[in-house]
Amino acid sequence: MAFSDEMNRLIDHVIENGIKRGIEVTLANQCGRSALILIYAGIDAMATLNMPESQVEVKPDDFKAWIDKYIRSSGFKQVSADEFYGSRCGLLHQFGVESRLSRAQQCRIIAYAGASVPQGTISCVPKIIVVPVLALKDAFFNGINQCLKDLSEDGTKAMIVEKRLKEFIVDMSR
Repeated sequence: MAFSDEMNRLIDHVIENGIKRGIEVTLANQCGRSALILIYAGIDAMATLNMPESQVEVKPDDFKAWIDKYIRSSGFKQVSADEFYGSRCGLLHQFGVESRLSRAQQCRIIAYAGASVPQGTISCVPKIIVVPVLALKDAFFNGINQCLKDLSEDGTKAMIVEKRLKEFIVDMSR
């Protein structure tokens, strides 16, 4: 089952011109931290589309499940879903790198780098892993595309997505 024309218009406005475009604009203007915040908020939004119909709020496990299925499978296998979740919490709640999880030593801290820095751990600091911002953006965008494809192929989930997308903020100015 494919999405309807109305759904494709909503996806264009909400996902393409909303989530993806905001990230591209911040990166083009060298605002990497802002792009990271938008990426993590976008992952929350995509997890919202993928959660069960009876559920009304994204929970940490929803975020982590989306990470496992759509980000880690795109080349980020060495970064755990807990590490991404911890990084998300650090950025969104205190504009920092540490989180409750990293302080409890339940995950490593993610350090973000430009495109020229290879992904992986910093050898002198084993509790830190390096993630290039552009590689994360690419994995997120690929994850969005795959998630929407998966959801469109499941008739029940496609109806849930349609209902939820209508509740997202839609910028119709473009």
